[in-house]
Amino acid sequence: MKLRVVLSALFFSLLISHEALAGIVAVGGLTHEKVAKVGESYQGVIILRNSDEEPQEAKIYQTDYLFSFDGRNYYGEPGKLPRSNANWITFSPSRLVIPPKGQSEVNYAVKVPDNGTLVGTYWSVLMIENIGKDSPEAEVGKSNDVEARLGIRTVIRYGIQMITHIGDTGTRKLKFLNTKLMKEDEKRILQVDIENIGERRLKSLLWAEFYDEEGNYAGRFEGGRLNLYPGTSVRYKVDLSEPQLLFSIEGHGTLPAPVSKFQTDLNNGNIPEGLLKEFRNNGILLSQNATISIEEAGTGWLIYDGEKNYTVRGEEDRLNIYEAPKALRGKYKALVVADCGGDDIFGATYSLKFGE
Repeated sequence: MKLRVVLSALFFSLLISHEALAGIVAVGGLTHEKVAKVGESYQGVIILRNSDEEPQEAKIYQTDYLFSFDGRNYYGEPGKLPRSNANWITFSPSRLVIPPKGQSEVNYAVKVPDNGTLVGTYWSVLMIENIGKDSPEAEVGKSNDVEARLGIRTVIRYGIQMITHIGDTGTRKLKFLNTKLMKEDEKRILQVDIENIGERRLKSLLWAEFYDEEGNYAGRFEGGRLNLYPGTSVRYKVDLSEPQLLFSIEGHGTLPAPVSKFQTDLNNGNIPEGLLKEFRNNGILLSQNATISIEEAGTGWLIYDGEKNYTVRGEEDRLNIYEAPKALRGKYKALVVADCGGDDIFGATYSLKFGE
């Protein structure tokens, strides 16, 4: 028997790249969710694929999960948090070896308790942890030789979030905690902290609109979309230096004229009449003095019109038109909105002062 003394260094993230777990890929993403009724049972499968040339061993186990806007994460004993569904879940196997370039399945079943007091969202995490060949737990390549060795073992794991929504029940409510202006790497950032004080998980897209002291619109900036479970909080960082998306033209790269013709004309240094019309339809009247330069032939162009600059980019299946952000100086009213879809929209208004 080979005896090893090993120091373990643990690196973990629920959002870690699928490719990072020693060749083990969770097929279909890191979230399994289901809308279910009280007393209902349902099943599912987690497919793990080994992209490596050698067999990979993994173990699967449960934890609870909470997070906070200040960066703290809690991965506690399963079933202890009030909204944990860990005790509802059974799974098999808890340990497996995935063959080279092959895949294996982890089957799970969820039994929602027949309890009429259940409302909103419940969740926990199934951890997938690689067992390296140098681990005392390893079955792959195990030797019976006796050898004492001191070393550092790197353990990498990721979590698959197991979510159960009880029908359409549960209050939906967000609370704006803190908002401040700051600078990072010469960029002006609006930092916004938000907490979910309701009973249902929300996916919130944050954006902010600015108005000067005369009430004139000064721009809209987006901060991305984040996931909020009840009792958790997140921090958004809205980059006020980023160009603002004004409108999109569908069909870039896939449809015939007029969009493909727009590209040809733009590459030739001309602003096509059809594109001018799209600007007019979106409330922007370009002057006859507007000029164009090529940022990247086929995918990127810059339009200069007096003090205003516009960027046209070919992205995915469309042309996106952006406006360079205005330099915000002085006092502004900011309407900060957390859009969770449908009628679930939450907002707050702030008075902000920008320096030079």
